[in-house]
Amino acid sequence: MRGSAKPACTAARLFGLAAVVVLFASAPSRAQSAAPPTNARQGDHKAQPFQASWGIPFDNGDGNIPVPSGKRLVFEFASIDVTVNADCRVGFVSVTTKVGDAAVGHHVPITGHHTFGTRNVEVTGQVVKLYADPETTANVNFGVAGNNCNPIGVISVSGYLEDVP
Repeated sequence: MRGSAKPACTAARLFGLAAVVVLFASAPSRAQSAAPPTNARQGDHKAQPFQASWGIPFDNGDGNIPVPSGKRLVFEFASIDVTVNADCRVGFVSVTTKVGDAAVGHHVPITGHHTFGTRNVEVTGQVVKLYADPETTANVNFGVAGNNCNPIGVISVSGYLEDVP
């Protein structure tokens, strides 16, 4: 039938596209503006946009975000797109921050689950409002259940840095 793809062909294309994304996203990627935009956020403070993403599987130290002196990191969005072996499941994205003396892990549940062949595809993206104090290290990670899961994908966060008086 013209204009319709066979399910196996569509699944293969999607898996191939995911593999290409992983290849280009496997190196850690962090971006910050050289100069913060004026009035980036509503209110009377200036903010410096922040975003970071890591390819999965993680290398040692991936997911760590050092917060500079004099700045507070505010997370506004967290997401993941990861595939695992069929007998495994990813349950959540974890963002750990420290404010004062309290280090807290915040969990964003997986909201989408699909199966392609022998792989499970787990996805989520959620608006959050999380804070990390100056001179602390925030961490982004994910929870997976199963053995020999072979996770492949991308995990990302975005938000902004603000001055701390």
